[in-house]
Amino acid sequence: MTHNGTPDLKYLTLSLKEKNLNGDENKWFKSKDVLITELEKTFKSQNYSTIIWSDGNRDSDNFHFATGFSVDIDNGLTISEAETRLKEKNLCYWLIPSRNHSSALHKFHIIIPFNYKIYSLHAYKRIAENIANDIFPECDYSVKDGARFMFGSPRDKDFIDHSDGNNYDVTKTGGVWDDSLQLVDKDGNEITPDEVEGKLQIFCPFHEDNTASAFMDYSENSENWFIRCSACSTTFWKEEIKTWCVKYSDRFWSLGKDV
Repeated sequence: MTHNGTPDLKYLTLSLKEKNLNGDENKWFKSKDVLITELEKTFKSQNYSTIIWSDGNRDSDNFHFATGFSVDIDNGLTISEAETRLKEKNLCYWLIPSRNHSSALHKFHIIIPFNYKIYSLHAYKRIAENIANDIFPECDYSVKDGARFMFGSPRDKDFIDHSDGNNYDVTKTGGVWDDSLQLVDKDGNEITPDEVEGKLQIFCPFHEDNTASAFMDYSENSENWFIRCSACSTTFWKEEIKTWCVKYSDRFWSLGKDV
């Protein structure tokens, strides 16, 4: 399976919770690397999310990273129509009907894996919106929330495994990390991006790196920080969050809600 510059995808990191239908019982999740061959069993026996929370507490404020996006369709788009769109984009995906699916009204989930982890809640929401707008405008837009999870499907639903396409390329849409990213420098010291003052050799946070094959630096031309990994042959830009600045007079400006 093509993985857009990274090794073939053998597993997907998910947040998991024992299957139940009570939303209030889905506060705490455990992350696990699930083999691709075990996804069908997992999606039928567990509640799950492609979002990993820093302490397992399902809350947007605890967003750590995301490994993909889960599309939720429940308004009449057929499975066949959805697959046609995905194959036109040559995307890897896994599709499974939800518990209220019927032949008269198709309701299902589509899990689209990213080619790299997203270490920014703002970037995740932007990418989720891109997928929804470009491919599935019928998607339940609440799935863009940084605390979203999916209820496991019944065991008798037909699982569709289309692992032959490309994982969604997140590096072409903007930055994929922010100052919450935990870095490890070449000497094994943990450091956050806001502590970096210049070019720094690091272990790449986007793959299992044993040789500190990446570095973080600032681009004067782009006026932004980036991570360049020689093993991934990829540049990962920092997510830029733009703040509107409005002039009230010659002496006062507004930055956000402050003057």
